[in-house]
Amino acid sequence: MRQGMKNVGRFSRSQFHYFDGMRTLLTDFYLSIERDTEPPIAYREILRVSAMMDDIFQQVYPEARS
Repeated sequence: MRQGMKNVGRFSRSQFHYFDGMRTLLTDFYLSIERDTEPPIAYREILRVSAMMDDIFQQVYPEARS
């Protein structure tokens, strides 16, 4: 609860942005390409989460896929 209120305060002062975590991940990803190191998230995890999201979308929007 305390962290949530802290985040709301930071957001209201424009010190916290919704996609800031995505920016960090993309920055780390591009650095991993430049430095030829491991990506910030393992490919196995990316595929696992993508499959879960596909399952959720299929259940929520069954008519969107044929």
